[in-house]
Amino acid sequence: MKRAVLLGLLAAGLLVLSACTPKAPGHVPPSPENPAAQPTDADAPNKEGQASDVAEQARKAIQALKEKNLKLLSGLALPDKGIRFSPYGFVDTRNDLVFKPEQLKELFTVKTVYEWGVYDGSGEPIRLTFADYYAKFIYDADFAKAHQTAVNRQIGQGTTRSNLTEVYPPDRYSFVEFHFEGFEAQFEGLDWRSLRLVFEKNNNIWQLVGIIHDQWTI
Repeated sequence: MKRAVLLGLLAAGLLVLSACTPKAPGHVPPSPENPAAQPTDADAPNKEGQASDVAEQARKAIQALKEKNLKLLSGLALPDKGIRFSPYGFVDTRNDLVFKPEQLKELFTVKTVYEWGVYDGSGEPIRLTFADYYAKFIYDADFAKAHQTAVNRQIGQGTTRSNLTEVYPPDRYSFVEFHFEGFEAQFEGLDWRSLRLVFEKNNNIWQLVGIIHDQWTI
């Protein structure tokens, strides 16, 4: 009889200790009525629609460049930022020139010699008028008829490191690359050319903020 009483008291004590034991901090047991929020298809961005919109803006911009229509190009630019011009794949945010839309319109008629950066290999300053820069570092190939075009994917790969996605983070910017694989067989593709047009979304419109020329570098 005494043994049965002792066993009963021991069991009751264990139940009390168990009820008093604290739970791990921050632990919340799962609740079937309030499951954790899970991403749905509705939360995902419309990537196909975005790519289509960016590609359309890039088509307009490349045609404006082909036709040397800087008035049309300025209309595609982001007003408060303008367009940054990069002669090579590495975007130099300290030295690359930026022109606002109102400046762009007259650049072909301006005789000013600007310093656009330095030449690959020699390190000499790139001192050119806009018209000369255009011929050498913008439309040095008919990019409107490029061999390949890609949205948010770099095609041309040279020895110069591309920092495009560092300067223009993908969560805010998109770009379209127009790429030529090469022109003369003897160079085995080392004479490739790329032009990348970078866009930022402003009031649901993709506007041009960067023109990056790229090629094989020493």
